[in-house]
Amino acid sequence: MKGTIISSNPCRSKGQKGQSSLEFALVLPLVLLVALVLAQLGILLFSHLILVQAARDGVREGVVTNDNGAIIEKVRNSAALLDQSKLKITISPASSHSRGIGDSLTVSVRYRVSTIFPGLDRILPTFFTIRSSTSMRMEKE
Repeated sequence: MKGTIISSNPCRSKGQKGQSSLEFALVLPLVLLVALVLAQLGILLFSHLILVQAARDGVREGVVTNDNGAIIEKVRNSAALLDQSKLKITISPASSHSRGIGDSLTVSVRYRVSTIFPGLDRILPTFFTIRSSTSMRMEKE
């Protein structure tokens, strides 16, 4: 047995020493990109679900109270997990005096979601706009 070198890993030949490191280096950017895309989609879906619920809550408040201030407060409370500075609320018709029993009230909510992709401003937009709108008939003048 003199002069014989026994390898600690008999399956690995001389040319494959860095193969797993190279494969990892090639696959890692793709895995990170997929993770970022999934995270962005999750943020968009989360924001959309909150906006839908906020618009529903706001219009429900409006048909019962006929008070624009109460509608806006209800929408903002329902969307408390979102950045309030990026939230835009539109009530139609705008004047509470022009709404009567049986008239339609629409509450629209718009929100701007920033992207989480750093440095890709040329390819992707810097933000996405999500909208939700709900209409109901007035129950109170």
